[in-house]
Amino acid sequence: MKTKKLIFLLVFVSFSLLWGVQMVKVRGNSYTRGDNAQTDDLFPEHKVKVNSFYISKYEVTQKLWNSLMGRRDWPVDGDDYPVSNVSWWDAVLFCNKLSEKEGLTPCYDLQKGEMIKCNYDASGYRLPSEAEWELAAIGGNDKNRNEYSGSLIADNVGWIIDTLPHPVGQKSPNSLGIYDMTGNVNEWCNDWYDLTYYRLAKLMPNNPKGANYSNYRVIRGGGFTSGKKEAGVAFRNYARPSRRKSNVGFRIAKSY
Repeated sequence: MKTKKLIFLLVFVSFSLLWGVQMVKVRGNSYTRGDNAQTDDLFPEHKVKVNSFYISKYEVTQKLWNSLMGRRDWPVDGDDYPVSNVSWWDAVLFCNKLSEKEGLTPCYDLQKGEMIKCNYDASGYRLPSEAEWELAAIGGNDKNRNEYSGSLIADNVGWIIDTLPHPVGQKSPNSLGIYDMTGNVNEWCNDWYDLTYYRLAKLMPNNPKGANYSNYRVIRGGGFTSGKKEAGVAFRNYARPSRRKSNVGFRIAKSY
């Protein structure tokens, strides 16, 4: 079993380097999210437990997208700029295509339309769950948590209150070596968004994966147009999965 897992990891690393995907392992852990002082979608504070997973070191870049999906017009053009103006559907299609290119099992069955679900047991790439995203953003545990991903000062780690996105990896990373989880572009997560979801998640703390259904998908991290509040690691945002916005992109994840 150990030999098979080692071979898989070597193949995974080889393909990742081939396609320019740098993944960071986030060890499974419990952490605290939410806020009892809030009456909005952050209530209540609660513990969640997340299994180990991989998440991309950088937001998906135009270079990576163009090599796999074909070139398209971007709000700002450049290989090292993050993709933006992409819908949730665009992002999961990208995940499936990258999985297929690497000989992995896609996580999404796109034939199911609006009722599409993510198979977290599949070997392929996917969007991070909201719980995974936050664990990665805070640096893997509550001891590393700051208001922003890696700092108490937003400008140290992210581009906010700006007019355009910037090339990935220009600011300081967080303690896990992950860049731009604050600002630059907002990032799609896999989950459906629901205003009262944290009330339910408190009752089901192990590997929460969002509401069963709604009209919106979760967005995290803030973007270059965001203010300091919206760029915080705890802030929850959302959009219709078909929506394309110039300040919304994504990063990819993979089950361990």
